[in-house]
Amino acid sequence: MPPENAIDANGEAYRLVDNNPPQKVDFRSTIEENPKRAAKKPSDREMLYGASLFTRQEEALKKKKLFKPLRNKTLSAGHLSSDDGMMKKTGGPCHITVWFKKEALPHERFECIEE
Repeated sequence: MPPENAIDANGEAYRLVDNNPPQKVDFRSTIEENPKRAAKKPSDREMLYGASLFTRQEEALKKKKLFKPLRNKTLSAGHLSSDDGMMKKTGGPCHITVWFKKEALPHERFECIEE
């Protein structure tokens, strides 16, 4: 990971986080957050090894409302850069998976925008 068709991370993004302000731990991969999580289909397996982010605020809030495990999280916004790692559009038009480099510090550029 990341997959061959991933591109350099860049652009405005939204992430549902547990901490305010966001911490490095808030940007863990799905498999690190939930080791028992399985891919719904083989093509989704790569997404488990990255972190889920959104390109539109309203889509992140929609997912938060839809999925019970996300309801206690807080929406954060920030800017991704190539120093963070690689990204790919996945799981819908406004969803991206980001494979963060171990040394990446995305939490330093994200801030909570929801109470």
